[in-house]
Amino acid sequence: MWTYAIVSKDSTREKIHEILSKKWNLTAPSMILSIAGGGGDEFVITSGMTNEFRTSVNKIALQTGI
Repeated sequence: MWTYAIVSKDSTREKIHEILSKKWNLTAPSMILSIAGGGGDEFVITSGMTNEFRTSVNKIALQTGI
């Protein structure tokens, strides 16, 4: 099961940390991924884009030692 939060661009780090640690009882994450944009009827994600996204996120995570 995946747990996620949708937060405002105005949300503070402190508020996000409070939600993760105090409300959800989670330890500090090793990586936070923020995706912005892409809304609207004209935005189409192809399977190639999805694969490239997955590959890129994995590569970034490995480079950070996660």
